[in-house]
Amino acid sequence: MTARLRATSITPEMDDSDAEPTPAAAMAAQLEQLEQLRSNVNLTDATTVPLLSPEECAEIVAGLDDDGWREMEVWAAAPEAAARGAHRREALPDVRRGRLRTAPGGNNGELVRRITEQVFDVNRRIYRFRLVGVEHPVQLLWYSGESADGYIAHMDIGPSASLRKLSFSLLLSDPATFDGGDLAFGAPFALARAQGTLTIFPSFLQHAVTPVTRGDRHAVVGFAIGPAFV
Repeated sequence: MTARLRATSITPEMDDSDAEPTPAAAMAAQLEQLEQLRSNVNLTDATTVPLLSPEECAEIVAGLDDDGWREMEVWAAAPEAAARGAHRREALPDVRRGRLRTAPGGNNGELVRRITEQVFDVNRRIYRFRLVGVEHPVQLLWYSGESADGYIAHMDIGPSASLRKLSFSLLLSDPATFDGGDLAFGAPFALARAQGTLTIFPSFLQHAVTPVTRGDRHAVVGFAIGPAFV
């Protein structure tokens, strides 16, 4: 279900003609599509889909070991190249704290396949973005209450990630086993706290993961990509 339970169809009608459109006709079609996007009231909605059962989530978490985890990083401006806007990945624990690894099975595994199917289906029904695939690799995140892990308010799209169109987060942990760790769009998004729920939202929406204060929060996150918005 969507956060505000709204849906708008903006699919243009298909032209069955084999004739090559004139430049003027092609420009008119592009302008019509842009106008449809502007009128799409769902562009700032987050959408939730039940994807996994609690048993499936528990099986994934129970199968995790201590190998392959690394500290979370963020894209940051490189001081020696700030004048030209260069960026690099850095560990900035005051911004983002936690550990991550590649999602079980990788991008070609069954879990990511199921996620991808749902993301593309939701996009077809709600957002209508042009998508070409999923960014590699889809990641498994581990936020621990022992170190108050979390991620301050941010957007998933930017100079170093301009092709991201939709972000997704699949909660694997039982919400009764951890405190904090809310996916928040200003305020905590309660629908995203259900175990096995896949939350999908445009990558330009500012969001955060509030600090975990007890227990562990595991989630699978990634991005559907396509031509840049601009």
